[in-house]
Amino acid sequence: MLLTQLQQKENFSNAENVLASYILGNPDTALRLTLQKLADAAFVSKPTVIRLYRKLGFKNYSDFRLKFYSELASQQKYLDDIDPNLPFGRYDSCRSVARRISELMIQTITNCYGLIDEQAILSAAASLSQANRILIFAIGDCFIRARSFQNKLIKINKYAILVNELHEDTIHICHASSEDAALILSFGGNFLRTYPKKLQALRKKGTKLILITSLTDPKLSSMFDTVILLDKGEDMFLKIATFSSQIAIEYILNVLYACIFKQEYDRNLESNREDYWFRRQNGIN
Repeated sequence: MLLTQLQQKENFSNAENVLASYILGNPDTALRLTLQKLADAAFVSKPTVIRLYRKLGFKNYSDFRLKFYSELASQQKYLDDIDPNLPFGRYDSCRSVARRISELMIQTITNCYGLIDEQAILSAAASLSQANRILIFAIGDCFIRARSFQNKLIKINKYAILVNELHEDTIHICHASSEDAALILSFGGNFLRTYPKKLQALRKKGTKLILITSLTDPKLSSMFDTVILLDKGEDMFLKIATFSSQIAIEYILNVLYACIFKQEYDRNLESNREDYWFRRQNGIN
């Protein structure tokens, strides 16, 4: 385990020993620092930080921090277990509420990260990237997250259609083809129960079907080309708001967008810069 490796310091250099001691002695501070700031705080070089996390088996600093945080949370109970249905109490102060909401967000993202199926994410990213049209199905709170995802896609010249926005989902399904991809956001399965015939119609059209959900029904794998699972943190009837579920969906959509962007990283980055300068030069910021 990572914490054990840091404590044992096996085959660590002097600088790596210093760094490991600093991390273990200041977990709250270390978790919040960037790579460079961690190096500065521990009085070591940036390459020392890189060598340490690579020696511990991590490809990047983000994975190292997330694993450290996860182990610390589970073994030392660094965070309270926040109830996603009712994350604060009647007598919590405003600052206490703020702390518990922040902990719930961290808890949710950590749980989602642990559930990530890399192959499913890559498959979904490839299907969306190669699609002629992207049809996004989402209702309720999921629609808000879908709008945010649509906005991100526009920045890399990919135009998605929110088919439920003007209640024109039926006509979009009629025009769908095997060159299109459909992304369905259904945290608790409400969409699946409401529109089964429409999903069957898309399947007949040969459209790639991607589902993001917290449902673990094994039958879903036969209905969809790709299923991405979310942490099921909330109860449909007990929650006071969609705190955890919407954090989970936003996180996964951000990961999905990043993987789509990465497929043509240099081109997308250059396009982003060209857009910036075009706006500047034409005064359309």
